[in-house]
Amino acid sequence: MIPQFVIPLTNCLGQSYHFSSQPIPKGEHKKFDSEQSAKAFLDDFVPLRSSRVEELYHLLGQFPPNVPDEELTPELYAPVFAKALVNGSLYVASFPKTKKNATISSEPTPVPKQVKAKSKQNKAHTSSKTQAKNSASAKPLQTGSECHEKAGDPVSLVTGEEILTLNDVELPNGFVWSRTYRSSKASRNQGLGYGWRHAFQFELKEVTDEKHNVTSWEFISDSADEIEFEPVEHGSTSYQVYVGASCHFLNPNIRIVTLSSGDQYRFELVEDIWLLKQVRNGIFSTFQLRYSRNHRLIEVAHNKRPVLECQYDKQGRLVELLNAKTEQVLTTYIYDEQDDLVGATNDLGLTERYEYQDQHLIAKRVRPTGFTHYFEWSGEGSSAKCIRNFGDSGIYDYRFHYEGAKSSYSDSLDNEWTFIHDEQGHLLEKSSPTGRTWQWHYDHLGRKEKAVFPDNSTTQYQYNQQGQLISKLHSSGAQIQYGYDS
Repeated sequence: MIPQFVIPLTNCLGQSYHFSSQPIPKGEHKKFDSEQSAKAFLDDFVPLRSSRVEELYHLLGQFPPNVPDEELTPELYAPVFAKALVNGSLYVASFPKTKKNATISSEPTPVPKQVKAKSKQNKAHTSSKTQAKNSASAKPLQTGSECHEKAGDPVSLVTGEEILTLNDVELPNGFVWSRTYRSSKASRNQGLGYGWRHAFQFELKEVTDEKHNVTSWEFISDSADEIEFEPVEHGSTSYQVYVGASCHFLNPNIRIVTLSSGDQYRFELVEDIWLLKQVRNGIFSTFQLRYSRNHRLIEVAHNKRPVLECQYDKQGRLVELLNAKTEQVLTTYIYDEQDDLVGATNDLGLTERYEYQDQHLIAKRVRPTGFTHYFEWSGEGSSAKCIRNFGDSGIYDYRFHYEGAKSSYSDSLDNEWTFIHDEQGHLLEKSSPTGRTWQWHYDHLGRKEKAVFPDNSTTQYQYNQQGQLISKLHSSGAQIQYGYDS
């Protein structure tokens, strides 16, 4: 169940109200005909604590202004909340005053996977500029790499690439710094060696044609997965319903990407580069990122408390991660003359090493224990596919085969698994060494419709208009239903 998040507030007259981004099932709902009347209503809540202001921004799927708390004044936030109250993106209902205020949930409601652009506009407040319109695209995109079937070190059965993710820093407060190597991205160096990206390496780029017209916005995740958005005007949102993501063009200098998980990424335009400035992975969990004049990440803060510092060498390569509070070195990165990452040492002095063949394809991974993984490739560069992945002394040995949409691997015991994927990387069929077969069917939005199991039993999947799963029906008659707050 997706919970509804409610913020209880009491005005200066002692009246209690609940605010939410969804209709509130109880209480006396309050509606506004103009932003002026909404602002007058909000005046009764002044002054608001900065934490409450930030929570209200989060309800709207926005980040609060990046200003000191003392500068977060009603003149700055009241117009935003007033507009939201008028256009229906923020709801409020009055309640009898209670002794204790409690939020229903501390988790955000994920954005809908299926969106229709709103046609109703508040004409009284339309500017002289072209009226902003939302956009919704159902263009099929590739499945995220986290959904790929993998085997070995691991190797993707969808693309044949090596996709290796490792955690370098894990702090007691739950903070994790990870990095990912993808052989399909081996031609790109983002400052961590060719093919590698770190946990905060998200990008937002404008794609242009030969006449320099912007044709799309490209979002690239920390694992190098890509989402393409249609361009929209200021104040509008571009939805990619196939993957359940959106990009809100807040103003000329700020764009906010929201994924189906509910995680949000705020990008700010700095010298023609869209830099990731904030990451929100929960209502009360926000990361703030600080950069150098050369647009290199130098500090990560969690809820405005610095947790990690990044140090670079003269070539712009990330060489150290430090605890922002104690200045303890947590991780050291080592590079060769080709700018390949060849070593990573943790705070215990344990080092993992890497070797590469031509065009930065990983050839060897040596764990701190000395155990070594070896890779053999077919093809060159980022388009190469791994055909063998094995370890020392024959402890394990995976061999991979690719025939169009069909792929397979066999292990050191000659057990063979076979897979069939569609053009977007969805798994259609999987067969075990004993001949047992699983099958999956998908709808036009890439959502799972039906699963067929080796015993010929089936499960049907149904969704609501927002793309949320509402039921699983097994052929035995067993059924699981899912309910969501309106």
